[in-house]
Amino acid sequence: MSRGVVAGAILFVALASPSTAADRGVAIPGKLFEPERLEVLVGDTVTWTNLDAVTHTATADDRSFDSGDLPPDGVFSLTFDRAGRIVYHCTIHRFMTGEVDVFALALSGPLDPVPVGAHFALRGLAPSDSRTVSVERRAPDGTFVPEATANVAGDGSFRLSVPAVTSMDYRAVSGALVSPPVHVRVSPRVMLRVRRAGRVVRMDGLAVPAQPGMPVALEVYSRERFDWFPYRAARLDARSRIRFILSPRRKLRLRLVVLHASAGLVRGTSNVVVAAPPRPSRRALAKQNGFEVREYTVPEGSHPHDVAPARDGGVWYTAQHSGELGWLDPKTGRVRHTSLGPGSAPHGVIVGPDGAPWITDGGLNAIVRVDPRTLRVRRFPLPGGGGYANLNTATFDRRGVLWFTGQSGIYGRLDPKVGRVRVFTAPRGPGPYGIATAPGGAVYYASLAGSYVGRIDIRSGKVAVLRPPTRGQGARRVWSDSRGRIWVSEWNAGRVARYEPATRRWREWRLPGSNPQPYAIYVDQRDVVWLTDFSANALVRFDPRTQRFTTIRLPSSPANVRQLLGRPGEIWGAESGVDKLVVVRPR
Repeated sequence: MSRGVVAGAILFVALASPSTAADRGVAIPGKLFEPERLEVLVGDTVTWTNLDAVTHTATADDRSFDSGDLPPDGVFSLTFDRAGRIVYHCTIHRFMTGEVDVFALALSGPLDPVPVGAHFALRGLAPSDSRTVSVERRAPDGTFVPEATANVAGDGSFRLSVPAVTSMDYRAVSGALVSPPVHVRVSPRVMLRVRRAGRVVRMDGLAVPAQPGMPVALEVYSRERFDWFPYRAARLDARSRIRFILSPRRKLRLRLVVLHASAGLVRGTSNVVVAAPPRPSRRALAKQNGFEVREYTVPEGSHPHDVAPARDGGVWYTAQHSGELGWLDPKTGRVRHTSLGPGSAPHGVIVGPDGAPWITDGGLNAIVRVDPRTLRVRRFPLPGGGGYANLNTATFDRRGVLWFTGQSGIYGRLDPKVGRVRVFTAPRGPGPYGIATAPGGAVYYASLAGSYVGRIDIRSGKVAVLRPPTRGQGARRVWSDSRGRIWVSEWNAGRVARYEPATRRWREWRLPGSNPQPYAIYVDQRDVVWLTDFSANALVRFDPRTQRFTTIRLPSSPANVRQLLGRPGEIWGAESGVDKLVVVRPR
């Protein structure tokens, strides 16, 4: 076990250590520090323990301390003898960051606004020889006055429950020690209720205390952008109420936000509600537009990401959240999971020329092969020093070489015969996502963040950038038809695009609906194009000969089908949002 003391680079004012210091810990259960932010007192010792299966470091941004390599089960301890804020990271996985805040006396409050009338907790740390701590609030004249007294536990921690009345500053006092002030924000209590009335949805909102005339926004959550966005705008009436009438065409997660509030209060947010269109019967969904739709349940928490029909009639799928490769028997519905190892987060899966499933594993930063008969797992790690690749998908070229993409800004190849992995830097930085091989042997990939299609020279590894007509279209996945034409799902533009290498011409078609979000794309043996539309919770079939779209709604929502693959007469997808696989067959 290594030990150290914080160097002068991070010191503020030297303070006397508490009479009895405490040991506090940070775990590394995977590619993260837990907790990410830790509060300690002067004199406390922090111990980092690597619970992951790969090596990490804990290194201060200002280089004031460095654990060196921490192998699995490795530990590193450090005693902090001065107050300050220290930000640190893992030098091997630089996206892993943490923070240690060192105080003589610490006080913390809620980060998010607290609704009026609710109680919130003020927590802190005091020297362990302190029996009590006085918590004070800031008065209107700017001075601090006593609010309450908290008892100090044996480990130096204390806690106090305080009613939320108005936004205010608080501080802790113990003898001559005074904590930095903590600002607690208080918001109106905002409530949102949803009721269906025929084909419309009625949403009623209320803010307490009354906020007449204040602006409000009805916000909708985007699963792909991981954030809330304005959907409707209005003002509260004289009774501090608001009503919205909606006719949603897809399932929406909504909340009401009071954008401005009376003095002493900040913007307030309601509970989250769901508004959805009337659902047709499952029988109607199972047989629609001449197709049969069937779902298969996989173990809860699997979050299947990609699928690949197996040679034995089953279907492989990546269980991204559980770090496993799954196999489904469509005849019986039986599933089997194979662990890919600690830290695994498999993304893509394809069946190689050898009949085995090959996986791009973002958690392991490796290509993984599973023997279909023995289920033996073999890993091909990416070369060291390249950092986290965020591996996405793979394809085999006609020589049997596997090509893969990494959304962090790389693409690469693996020659299974020699087991050598080589990584290339993608043009235009982060973004490489879907990848496919054309019948002529050329390999193409789509760059979501870069909004381009890359054509890889499989001999030199160099990439030619192909630009679709719509700027910033968000090319997500690619597939080739039997004639070598490249089809692209354009996530941002809501379109499907086709590139003809022979003429170097592009053409685009917008998917049906008001806000299409095409994610996956696959071209079947008849050169019919299949896509998934997140917005419509549907599979979309596009016939290039008639230029006609056919929408096939999925029984479960939100299905979030991120990839498609098929075999004659079947189109398979992974419903990552509901832990199911889905197949569409012509009737």
